[in-house]
Amino acid sequence: MKITEMQITVEFPVLAEAADVWAVLSDIPRMATWSPECVHAAWRDEAPVEPGTRFEATNKMGDWSWDVTGEIVAIAENNKVTWVVRGLDENSDQPSSTWSYELAPLPSGGTLIRHTFTHGQGGSHLVTLTAANPDHADAIIEGRTRMLRENMTSTLAAMAKQMGWPVPSLMST
Repeated sequence: MKITEMQITVEFPVLAEAADVWAVLSDIPRMATWSPECVHAAWRDEAPVEPGTRFEATNKMGDWSWDVTGEIVAIAENNKVTWVVRGLDENSDQPSSTWSYELAPLPSGGTLIRHTFTHGQGGSHLVTLTAANPDHADAIIEGRTRMLRENMTSTLAAMAKQMGWPVPSLMST
């Protein structure tokens, strides 16, 4: 698999109203409260959350940590928020990744959270690692895919637990 084909979607149902879920998910820096990888995040701009609003985050995996800048690129209240991470070169036009939360009503009540990660064309530590280890690139990508899926799911589970939202079942692709 090529890194630029790497995409992960986790679907996470909660028994909560979309507006309540939206109030939590649209505050992207708050995810550091629940994420096993993102350990700190804060809005960089004082502007309202809209396309162009940026935030800074620190991620940690074991003893290794790295800082990223995210930028909101699309937002639709009570429905979807999408942001990009610029990667190793914050000024690059190519994002290293695109992330989104999308909400949909569940037929039996509640809200389905669809959390998606897509690796972009920009530079990333994963690109550097696979380039340095081409014979192990597939295994490295598979391992990172598995880790991201687990982290995305556990972040949403921790959020739902703290918010008191029951979780009827889990789905992922």
